[in-house]
Amino acid sequence: MLEKIEGRALIPYSALDQLFLLPYHAVSIWRHRTYRFLKGWLTRWIEKAFNSRLGRLRSLSLFLSVLLWRLVHFVLRGLELEVIHMEGVERASGEKLSLVYVGDKSLYRQIVYRILKGDAVVRYTGRVPLWRLRNLKHSILGRVDLVLLELPKIVSHPIHEGTVIENSGNVLMVMPLRGRGKWEDFQRDLVKKQRLNIKRFNEAGLRLVKGDSQRDFDFYYDRMYLPMVKNRHGLYAEISPREAFRQLVKKCELWFVEDPQGKRVAAMVWFDGGEVKHGLSFGVLDGDFRYEEQGALACIYYHEIRMAFEQGARLLDGTQAPPFENDGLYQHKHRWGFEPIEDPWNPNKLLIWVPNGSSVAMGWLERMRPIKSVPSAYDY
Repeated sequence: MLEKIEGRALIPYSALDQLFLLPYHAVSIWRHRTYRFLKGWLTRWIEKAFNSRLGRLRSLSLFLSVLLWRLVHFVLRGLELEVIHMEGVERASGEKLSLVYVGDKSLYRQIVYRILKGDAVVRYTGRVPLWRLRNLKHSILGRVDLVLLELPKIVSHPIHEGTVIENSGNVLMVMPLRGRGKWEDFQRDLVKKQRLNIKRFNEAGLRLVKGDSQRDFDFYYDRMYLPMVKNRHGLYAEISPREAFRQLVKKCELWFVEDPQGKRVAAMVWFDGGEVKHGLSFGVLDGDFRYEEQGALACIYYHEIRMAFEQGARLLDGTQAPPFENDGLYQHKHRWGFEPIEDPWNPNKLLIWVPNGSSVAMGWLERMRPIKSVPSAYDY
């Protein structure tokens, strides 16, 4: 069970810190509203630039929109970071692990889920100004095994003691499709990689059929999306709000996997961006793993690749994955042929710090193998 308690601040604010941040806090309501508006506007510009034809104009527009988004995020959201202290049992080794997470509070659940088992103690220990991160090492040395800092990409990190690994944060998994020849040739390579999965959904008689993105939305959200996310992530599930997700799906297509009896057992939210196709979200009926074993998700992966290829896409976007080579989601997408690139929508990077040489933390690093660098999105 997840326990949340308030803890003592690791880095108390000085009077000068409070004075400097006074205007920042005084306009917090305006700041959050402005951030939401600019986020929606700028991420749509990134989407348009990312989906457009390759060329200098495309690279320039993508570069400028990404840079502006990172600056907006830094100014309106990145001057203060949440500090959360977590204690529990590391998933693989079963040994106790003490962890500090510094970053956006809404994302710490993903960290807990991927590192600690279900029983964890979570202490909110306040916030820290970005410029005081150097003091973090003095307040936690000897107290924690692992520190994860999610920092704005436009700032340099202040940590240089112990083992420090920096990567680009969540990566975007994409599949380049231009220059692959005919579908029959590409399909043979795909079948070699996923022979058993493709055989499984063919033998089960599963097929992909188009639904209605508005009429069928509630069925997808309530019976497929929510159960799958909750069953996989439990207490730490990050769930897209219904109405926000509904507005997104309105401009997308909803595709269902049907069995021979016409029963809908899985689904995919698909967005046609022109040069780039996006498989945005999956769901399985009632989150039942048996449908996955029958090949429901494999059926989606295979047909989204085929649809993108036959529609002449330059690129298929397989959405984000954690930046670790041994993460299950990353490996699953990589085995299908997706490769990691920098996520242009992600304004943060991830800094992984083992301050005291903890054997448990170092063992976790060796198992997970953080991705230190990925290709830029501008060439894709």
